[in-house]
Amino acid sequence: MQMAKDSFFLALRDRLVALNPERTVVVRGAVRPGVVVVENELVQDAGRMIAWARWERQFPLEKTLSGRFPDGTPAWAVDLVGGWITDAYQWRVTDEQVYEWAAELGNVDNLPHADRLSVHETIAIWMRRIGRQCSGHSPHA
Repeated sequence: MQMAKDSFFLALRDRLVALNPERTVVVRGAVRPGVVVVENELVQDAGRMIAWARWERQFPLEKTLSGRFPDGTPAWAVDLVGGWITDAYQWRVTDEQVYEWAAELGNVDNLPHADRLSVHETIAIWMRRIGRQCSGHSPHA
């Protein structure tokens, strides 16, 4: 199902770009087609900050949850990010997730066990996890 959703989005994006190739946006310094999926941008922006707080700075859950949102942030985004924060502190990477991640990258040779991953490898697998959760989420429903 996820592959069908991704394929549909890519086909739709490509058609919209063909209709108006000059419609672009700059996201973190990169020029991209002017078609944005809000949830995907939220994964990149909020996910990075959560991962930084959880794994790189090792902040306690309460401190990470106490972060403030800009005025006007939609309630669905606050709820989604709050869930990701809680997830980051409860989740533990598994060998199966390491294998799936490596398979997507195209190399499953000599994989480390989940308990031997670097902080950045753990973050990459967790970001993949929340990205996949987000793909099935419809915040405006």
